[in-house]
Amino acid sequence: MRQRLEEHATDDAEDRGVRADREAKRQDDGDGEPPGAGEGAEGVCHGGRMLGSSGEYIIVYIMQASPSEARRSSVRRELQERILSGALPPGTAIVPTEAAREFEVSATPMREALIELVRDGLLDNRANYGFTVRSLSVTEVMELYPLVWTLETLAIRTPVPNEDTLRQLEQLNRQFAKAADPSRAYALDLEWHDTLTRDSGNKTLGETLAGLKRRIRRYETAYIRYAGDRPKSVEHHRRIISALRRRDVERAGSILEEHWRISIGFLAPWLDRMSRPLSIPR
Repeated sequence: MRQRLEEHATDDAEDRGVRADREAKRQDDGDGEPPGAGEGAEGVCHGGRMLGSSGEYIIVYIMQASPSEARRSSVRRELQERILSGALPPGTAIVPTEAAREFEVSATPMREALIELVRDGLLDNRANYGFTVRSLSVTEVMELYPLVWTLETLAIRTPVPNEDTLRQLEQLNRQFAKAADPSRAYALDLEWHDTLTRDSGNKTLGETLAGLKRRIRRYETAYIRYAGDRPKSVEHHRRIISALRRRDVERAGSILEEHWRISIGFLAPWLDRMSRPLSIPR
């Protein structure tokens, strides 16, 4: 468990990225190269500066996550994965003190991670009940899915995806059609939709969509596993690409709505038949 947490912590630090500010090449005014700067195609670091192959100096700032942030992020990611995979089914109680012992962290990062999962819609936190894995419901399906197709339709208008993006979408759709493993199919479908909307240039829209996609992941996992409608999804993807290639955004948006409504058409009656909280098996 500790090894997995350390791996996640490394990922989190990398996700925070490296910010680089380029300096203009030094003029021959005596500044010259910084002491100890070497040469080479890949560049040599010195005192936080790197001499690139083009002769420019690059100032590199590494944003390190604090130990507390790294632990919280690692715990949150692990719990999120257990919830989304069904290892922690809906209705499961999570006792912070017990979870902190299992993950070998203190109470603070554990509670912070649980609060973030409440914010993401994966946990409930009710008085006298504590933290529990949120149940799946028809109401949530009916609330979330229209927001997804509405925002995706908005994203493809500003601007319309270019030809390079459309070719990537075609390649992803072919892989999606051939994927034998449901988890792999889900990942490819998610990547297809992310690629479709990535060029919108609207940061707030992108962040909102990402949050909604996290909320519907359990529903979409169930749909891909049990609905048996993947050929229809593949065909919808193909038709959306074709409409966008013709610059017919109205038609593409209409197909997007039809595409997401099919998930609702399966999930709503399926969830209605459930007499207990739904557990999605691995």
